[in-house]
Amino acid sequence: MKKIVYMSQFRDSSGYAIAARGYLKALDAYLQENPGAFELKVHTFNVEKEKDLSDHMLDLLKKYEFTSLNELKKFVREDYILLWHMPPPMVVTFTGGLQHREIQWEGTARLVLGANHKINLTVWEADRIPTMWEELYYKNTSTNDVIVPSDWNKEIFDSCLEDVKCHKVTHLLDSERIMTDPVPMNLPVDLDDKFVVFSMSQWNNRKGFDKLIQAFCMEFGHQEDVVLLIKTYLDNTKYFNADQASQHKMIAEEITAYKNSVFLDKEERPTAKVMVIPGVLPYENISWLYNKSDVFALLTRGEGFGFTVAEAMMYKKPVIAPGQDIFFDYIDSEAIAKDFGQDPNLNVEGHWSPYVNRPGYSCNSNWYEPHLLSARKSLRTAYNLWKNDKESFDKLGESYYNSVMKSESFKETEIGRQLFEIFETKWSDTESSAVELEDDDTTPPSRIKDITSNLKWEMQKIDNPVMSQRRLDLLKDSFKGETCYILNCGPSLNEYSKEFLEEFLQDKLTIAVKQAYYKAPNAIDFHVFNCSNLPKQDKLGCYYNYFGPEQKRPITVASSNYDYGVRWQAAAQECDLFFKVPIRTQINNEFLVRTLDFDKYTMRNTINRPCGPGIMYETVIYLAEHLGVKEIVALGWDLSTKEKSDPSKYKHFYGTSKDLTNRGDILGWEIEETRAATEPLTKWLRSKDIELKLVSTQSSLWDGIERIRLDDE
Repeated sequence: MKKIVYMSQFRDSSGYAIAARGYLKALDAYLQENPGAFELKVHTFNVEKEKDLSDHMLDLLKKYEFTSLNELKKFVREDYILLWHMPPPMVVTFTGGLQHREIQWEGTARLVLGANHKINLTVWEADRIPTMWEELYYKNTSTNDVIVPSDWNKEIFDSCLEDVKCHKVTHLLDSERIMTDPVPMNLPVDLDDKFVVFSMSQWNNRKGFDKLIQAFCMEFGHQEDVVLLIKTYLDNTKYFNADQASQHKMIAEEITAYKNSVFLDKEERPTAKVMVIPGVLPYENISWLYNKSDVFALLTRGEGFGFTVAEAMMYKKPVIAPGQDIFFDYIDSEAIAKDFGQDPNLNVEGHWSPYVNRPGYSCNSNWYEPHLLSARKSLRTAYNLWKNDKESFDKLGESYYNSVMKSESFKETEIGRQLFEIFETKWSDTESSAVELEDDDTTPPSRIKDITSNLKWEMQKIDNPVMSQRRLDLLKDSFKGETCYILNCGPSLNEYSKEFLEEFLQDKLTIAVKQAYYKAPNAIDFHVFNCSNLPKQDKLGCYYNYFGPEQKRPITVASSNYDYGVRWQAAAQECDLFFKVPIRTQINNEFLVRTLDFDKYTMRNTINRPCGPGIMYETVIYLAEHLGVKEIVALGWDLSTKEKSDPSKYKHFYGTSKDLTNRGDILGWEIEETRAATEPLTKWLRSKDIELKLVSTQSSLWDGIERIRLDDE
């Protein structure tokens, strides 16, 4: 059976993800008509925040996605073609993927290295591609074919690449996704009886929002019945954790700056109505925004395809865009003029120019710079037609619709056929670029570790770790009926060697607290830490680095009094789940060890965490209960000191906290009240049919908890 692996960011909100979901639908449609033509598998990774997908798309992904890393490892032992759909610079993340054992990138690295033939599916927006694309990304990965979605892209790639063959296969214009039933939104400005100029894209310099806002504010005043409506979101690779309020504030400040750069007669400031909707919206809301708008405008400095422009045309909206025949194949200006009866004069003129002082944009490339005067003229032309001749204005929208819908190249079956023809040429090639990988034993070390591996694999497909209810739901009862071993940082943990612990725990569910991870790194399933008593940062900015050659990355669970990314850099410190713990003043010192309201904070009830104090009360015990275990065996949970009057003498298995980052010296009352709370905690666990046992010769916890030694098991 001929095999294809399609690798892309299928589940997030980016343009790449939208395109990938369209190509997947096209491949599925081809297989429906040609069953057995090839075997298709999908590898997913997320770069931006996850998009709420339709049930149909989720079912389609589940139909083709690898279900575990072990399945992927077995798959790469046979011949296959890899379609890697992403910007070429992202390929650098593959470097070291096998060595680092980061599960998302280990799978990606294996697919890239093991493929017989590789095809990149991508876009570019300037008049030449970066020179390093061929020299570094394509040659180093032995990628000899590129698929792009437009004539403009093919022209640029053909002129810049010598050893890479370029093919054009357009993106799918998915009417099921685009033409959803609209769901109204509550907006601060009434759009009825207004000329609504709608623009939608990611908030970055390339999209030209600065030019659009300036042209709009120059041309219109508050007395006119016009509104510029911008639906956008921040670059999620840079502002991954920005909530909607933060996004709104940051974008609003930039809009104000753009408006204030416009000076009018008599030193007046512009008063034109500009409204922004930040964040990622469901398709139903976007459909409503398209319907409420009159014209779509995007003064982009470069596009590979331009989904939003095509979508607006499908909603029968005239389009104001620069260099239309350059970036947008589907805008046939001559056909629109003929259908409408005259040239609508909505094209925005401009010139080609390099970006200066813009990191990430080489001055060897030129970008399209829209002219403000031309943009003003196009906006006014569209407004006058809407104001004075609504019937002709609606006819113009129909002409744009006819332009985009006439081509068969946007259909699922045609796109699937074109992709298959490209695959066929690669199957006939005799030369392979596959790298022989080391013989990897894909047999899981134990049933428990296999469950952990599969959970990590599934978690990577679900949004980001910030207060992720969906990730938490995935873990529910995943280890039902198992015994859970919890490694704490008390001095009694040193009674067992690293070698003994790793061998003893290799087939057991194991949670490590903070530095206890390093006592048995290869046996740990979950690593739980917070923002206190952190080790020193390494050169990468990590407090806990799982990249050692003898370490495998566990599922990581972090908590903090600070927002995610404040105490540690989110990009550096791996984290699969994050919990915000309130500060003491927020709860009026009503700590869990005092209220004893354990039921209130089960992870089945709420993602919110209590203030214990102490990570065992706040997160660890609750995590074990959430996993569905029947027994908890705690190692190194001592809470003891020989000098009870001096809490600073409290020891850990690694010594004192003196040399740690953000030292969290335990207070005397914390020790005493935490000790006292272990009796009601134990009884509460028993009410949940969970038995708590201690492995400690120094523990001062309630003496009704059974003490055991691991040697006795």
